Amino acid sequence: MSTDENTERKVLPCPCCGSEVTCSAGFQNGYGTYYFVKCSCGLSINGQFEADVLQRWNRRESAG
Repeated sequence: MSTDENTERKVLPCPCCGSEVTCSAGFQNGYGTYYFVKCSCGLSINGQFEADVLQRWNRRESAG
């Protein structure tokens, strides 16, 4: 795995409370596995592709 792939797979802390979170496989249906990033504060995101879920979770809007 390249350094870029390692960076993409890293899960940033929760943008609301700063808690550490992980990405985990949730349930499977006829289309594949769904992945979830969930925080104890209630914020969560999910999707069918792990890379997409991580990319969306790690996206941060810059202030200003």
